[in-house]
Amino acid sequence: MIAWPPSLKPFNGGFAPSVRSLSGGQSLSGFEQVQPQLHDRWAASFAFYMRNPASVTTMRAFLSQLRGRANSVALPAFDTSSKPWEIDPVTGLPNNLARARKRKLDNTVFADAPGLVDALIIAELASNVALNATAAQIHVTKGGAPVAGQRFSLANRLYSIDDVTVIGGGVYGVTFWPWAREVVAVNAPVNFTSPRCEMRLADDAEGQDAMKAMALGRSGQVSLNFDEVAVA
Repeated sequence: MIAWPPSLKPFNGGFAPSVRSLSGGQSLSGFEQVQPQLHDRWAASFAFYMRNPASVTTMRAFLSQLRGRANSVALPAFDTSSKPWEIDPVTGLPNNLARARKRKLDNTVFADAPGLVDALIIAELASNVALNATAAQIHVTKGGAPVAGQRFSLANRLYSIDDVTVIGGGVYGVTFWPWAREVVAVNAPVNFTSPRCEMRLADDAEGQDAMKAMALGRSGQVSLNFDEVAVA
């Protein structure tokens, strides 16, 4: 699995559930029973502007490293707003990336201190998570209370919160989707600030079409579609 190039930031797109279910059809009474399958996974689609030669070469190198669908990537969720940010008790503002970033000495761009992103919200599992589980307890030591709809990752697997119950002492019981991809031990870090998911291109042609879109080496737009990597 390769790392996502941090300079590649999409202007549009996101993650969405790819759900499979079985149905026996409607009965004579008009009712239908639908059974979800343990094969649900994430799909993602993102669009990027290639504004300069640097973005073109970065995208080319990234696609070359993927080798079509042969390799996977730790794809970020690119979701900066829907997170349990810690609220400053004085200002009432969230302590998010926009407030935590500092200007460099040349005063031209914002710079992140090493480890800044994953240190803004600190959380860990307060219980073991079994394979195919849909619930866990999360201990938040820095940050706000998680709410339904927010996303987190355990290692390189992405999850979305369905419901939250307050247990106390910074511990929250959460139910989540999709089913846990692997066994995760208590005290494992829960990544709310930079969640990611192991994905691969949805089709070998994804990389080919993107390369063709950048053939002239100048500005343009590249769209990439990804599917979650199956659990080994």
